[in-house]
Amino acid sequence: MSLLYKLEYQDNFTDLEKGIANYIVDLKITDLAEITYTSPSTISRFCKKLVEKSYNDFRIHFASSVIGDYKSKTYII
Repeated sequence: MSLLYKLEYQDNFTDLEKGIANYIVDLKITDLAEITYTSPSTISRFCKKLVEKSYNDFRIHFASSVIGDYKSKTYII
């Protein structure tokens, strides 16, 4: 099962994880460029500088990393 499938269908995700996944899956390169006052080309170059093939690859790896970090931490309330 691909990471993109897992992000889109959110099997066994907590509410926090669903929120993270939804944000990452839904955020288009043009939206990120607008939010950061840059251009889609700048976002694409940034992703390539991070050794990602594309913005989509970056989104997937970033979301996976955030969810992995969240799951590995123990929070005391």
